[in-house]
Amino acid sequence: MRDYVIITDSGCDLSADMVEALGVDVLPMRLLIDGTEYNHYHDYRELSVDAFYDKVRAGHFGQTSCVSTGVIAEAMENYIQKGMDVLYISLSSGLSGSYTSACLAADTVKEDYPDAVIHVVDTKAVSVGIGMLVHMAAQNKKKGMSIEDNAKYLEEHSNNICHYFMVDDLKYLQKSGRISTISAIAGTAVGVKPIFIMNDEGKIAVTAKVRGSKIAMRRMTEAIEEKCDDASMMFIVHMDNKSGADALSERIKEKYPNTQIVMNNVGPIIGNHTGFGTLAVIFHGTSR
Repeated sequence: MRDYVIITDSGCDLSADMVEALGVDVLPMRLLIDGTEYNHYHDYRELSVDAFYDKVRAGHFGQTSCVSTGVIAEAMENYIQKGMDVLYISLSSGLSGSYTSACLAADTVKEDYPDAVIHVVDTKAVSVGIGMLVHMAAQNKKKGMSIEDNAKYLEEHSNNICHYFMVDDLKYLQKSGRISTISAIAGTAVGVKPIFIMNDEGKIAVTAKVRGSKIAMRRMTEAIEEKCDDASMMFIVHMDNKSGADALSERIKEKYPNTQIVMNNVGPIIGNHTGFGTLAVIFHGTSR
């Protein structure tokens, strides 16, 4: 069996330490904010998380873009020339052009390397929802799973990756077109705290509306109890909401004391669309 590489994009919100431990390649998505375009690398080499937060606090709203077809194709070709196959794990096609770009890149590379084995997987996930699938893929590879079986495994399990998240201000989701203006105004006006999920189509949907963060957090932990079928690892991400992330972690640990909780910041690619106060938990469940 030929060796293969796992490639993803920086919308996965995995820490630099985890990326190194997993041995995967993370390509930078781009953020245009305050008149400057940055490549968002997983190690924040061009724009630190604190610098990004400062720009958002100053009232700047950015524009994100997926990794270009050319950049993906170049990365794929580099590994093909080394005699490796490629498993590309992309951000949800329901929210980004990442999957389309990766598919076009794969087709381009195969024109010059017709024997190349390249699999592109649409995670229908965001942030560490992608990261969780990348982690699963890396563990499968370590156990000796072939690239074909690994790609099939990810496709079969993508809709088992459950995302539950809340935000402090709906204006960011509204500005980015992820929810309607009417929904944003209504939610803000009456103090409703919507709880969002990623649905089976890889799009953002509202699963519940409650009043206040504490009740929202309780509902999120109830969702874990209702749906979680593998509590060995869960991911929590937040945007400048460490206290909320710690409180959510404590709630989860009360029910699942042996679970490994991986906590990280929401990066600029996702955080640009969700804003301050974002708090999310991602876990493996029976269904989304």
